Amino acid sequence: AVPAPDPQAFEPQVAALSDEFRCVTWDERGFGQTVAHGPFTYWDSADDALALLSHLRIDAAFFVGMSQGGFLSMRAALRSPDRVRGLGLIDTDAGVEPEETKPAYEAMRAEWVANGPSDALTGAVAGIIMSPGYDPTPWIGKWQAAAKESIVEPFGALMGRDDIWDQVPKIMAPAIVFHGTADNLVPFNGGSTPYQIGSKRTDRPVADTIGFWVKQDGCAPKPSHEETKEVHLDNYSACDGGAAVTLYAIQGGRHVWPGARVSGNHVPATDLIWSFFAAHPKP
Repeated sequence: AVPAPDPQAFEPQVAALSDEFRCVTWDERGFGQTVAHGPFTYWDSADDALALLSHLRIDAAFFVGMSQGGFLSMRAALRSPDRVRGLGLIDTDAGVEPEETKPAYEAMRAEWVANGPSDALTGAVAGIIMSPGYDPTPWIGKWQAAAKESIVEPFGALMGRDDIWDQVPKIMAPAIVFHGTADNLVPFNGGSTPYQIGSKRTDRPVADTIGFWVKQDGCAPKPSHEETKEVHLDNYSACDGGAAVTLYAIQGGRHVWPGARVSGNHVPATDLIWSFFAAHPKP
C-alpha cells in the first residue's frame, strides 16, 4: 500500500513489484482526485488506508512510505499492528514541524491561496521537496491545474502533525530503513538543515530511529556492518518473533528514492525492500 501525491509517482516501483505483489496505490485525502472536505491528520489518513484494505478484502499489507508516506505508515502500524506486515521507511521521521519554521511555511500557504501557485512559488516549493537535478515541471503543472484552495487541508496535516517518538517502540514489525547521508530535508545526523525557508528546523538523528526499532524488536545491539562506495549497511539480527531491523545509509544520498534516475546512485531500493519483506515475514 503506497500513499502518493499521484499514482504516477510510484509507477516504477509498482512495475518492479507487481509480478510478486498485489500493489495498491491510492490518492490520499487531499491529494490527486481525493478531495479533503475538512481538516484531517495523518492518523485519519492511516485509518483511510486501513479502510481501503478492508474494502479491497486485504487482511494485511506491507506499508512503504517516503517522507510524509512514512508519517502515515508508522501511524497505520500503531493503529492496527496486526494488519501491517512490515514497514519500508525512506527519508522520514516521527517528530513534529518545529514552531520556528511554521511562520515561513504559513506565509507560503497564504500566498498560494490568495494569488495561486505562481511559477516562482511552485519553483521554490519544488526546490525544497525535490532533489537537485529532478525536473519538477510535470508536478508543477499538476499543482497549477488544481484548485488553489486544495492545499489548505494537506498543509494543515503536515504542519499540525503530532510527535509519535514515544510510540515508535510500540511498533512490532519488520522494518527496513533507507536514509541519505546528504538528505536536504531530514538530516541523517539530525540537527538543522539549510533547506528550510526563513529559519532552521531541528531533527533527531537517524540513529535514534534505529535505536527505537532495535530495542523494541529485541534485536542484538551490535549489527553486522558492510560498506560499499554507495551504501553502508547495518543489519540487526536475533530479533524477537522473527523481526529484523536493517538500515541502508545511502552515501551522499539526498531526499529521493534510492536508485531513482535522479538519485545519483544505483542502490536498488525497490528490490531490497521486496527481498527484506520476503526474508522476514511477520508471524
